[in-house]
Amino acid sequence: FWALESSGLYDNVKAASVSDSRVRTLWDQQTHHVEGHYQLPIPFRRGHPQLPDGLRMATRRLQHLTRRLRRDDTLAKRYHEGIQQLLDRGYAEPAPPRPSTDPDVWHIPHHPVIHPRKEKPRIVFDCAARVAGTSLNDAVHSGPDLANTLVGVLLRFRQHKVAVTADVEAMFHQVRVPPEQRDSLRFMWYPHGNMDQAPEEYRMTSHLFGGTWSPSACIYALRRTASDHGHPFHS
Repeated sequence: FWALESSGLYDNVKAASVSDSRVRTLWDQQTHHVEGHYQLPIPFRRGHPQLPDGLRMATRRLQHLTRRLRRDDTLAKRYHEGIQQLLDRGYAEPAPPRPSTDPDVWHIPHHPVIHPRKEKPRIVFDCAARVAGTSLNDAVHSGPDLANTLVGVLLRFRQHKVAVTADVEAMFHQVRVPPEQRDSLRFMWYPHGNMDQAPEEYRMTSHLFGGTWSPSACIYALRRTASDHGHPFHS
């Protein structure tokens, strides 16, 4: 304790604890079940984004991405399929007209991340991209660390004869963002994947890969699911 306090780390730990508590309270109060999905707010530090105009930055990044995709037809096809899947499954939607100068509006650049053993690229949104020294990730609390510890997992594996694991498909995208916050998750893309057309604005309806708060929000939603609906399955 003395080492933490004397080095100033204690203040950081204390501040993080207060921040995590506020985020938990926010989600406890404002989490709703909407059309088969939990809906959690983004935990903005000031209650609202208060971000600068990021449209020019996002447009410039899209131009860089476009040049890369034009050099790789296979990647371009799979990237378009990935964006289209977001739209078809309701994870994203066309964005309504709104000025990019509105402090609640933010445009996020995106790019592919390719796993060496997978053909399909993962579309990652760069929430750390900065304009005027700030980014979307800077404007939010990251939330409490709700992931199971490795020690805890290993100990629970020894409790019973059979252990079961499972994977949640598109876990981040299963957790919705309230409609009033979705304009902070805007991105640019081409209609029907046609890079010869002018890009249009879309926005995520769900939490996304790249947001510093997303892991905490989605694990909270998973635990909330067990809390709200797991009672009939308790042994």
